Amino acid sequence: MQEFTFGMLTYNQEYYVIEHLESIKYQILNYGKNVKAYFVLSDDASKDNTVKYVKKWTEANKELFAGIKIVAKESNEGIVPNYLTMLSNIHTNHYKILAGDDMYYKNNVFELAKQGSFIITPTIYF
Repeated sequence: MQEFTFGMLTYNQEYYVIEHLESIKYQILNYGKNVKAYFVLSDDASKDNTVKYVKKWTEANKELFAGIKIVAKESNEGIVPNYLTMLSNIHTNHYKILAGDDMYYKNNVFELAKQGSFIITPTIYF
């Protein structure tokens, strides 16, 4: 059975986190039949209800995951330390990390992960 971690990076994203979490649910329900899914949140000391909303949603949807880990920092450390915290809490070979204001699309993220590095949306060059 494939193991896969959904990593979510947040900072003050209470208006978007539920849509993000629902897009994870879509992935699991539509493509995750033979996948042991995990969820990790790394929040960089949000001052809004981001963590509260994630905790409430994961409690209501805990049957989707083999494990849930929520890391809520006490003080804002910045993007890079938050990303490194995320990486240190992922213990599966396959994973995808997105910010809490992004969403998974209808592509099967589990199949894409088996192929190695992947980009679902095109890169925008400046």
